[in-house]
Amino acid sequence: MAVYTDVSPAALQGLLDGYAIGDPVRLTGILQGIENSNFMLELSLIHI
Repeated sequence: MAVYTDVSPAALQGLLDGYAIGDPVRLTGILQGIENSNFMLELSLIHI
């Protein structure tokens, strides 16, 4: 399991405020990997 970092809703919104890519819908930790935290971010306008 490689999700080590907890991202609060306020921290996520603070990061996204600088971009015109929509509002966060869902942030899901990706379990693959061995050293870094990886996430899939679903937004109201696009998916990353």
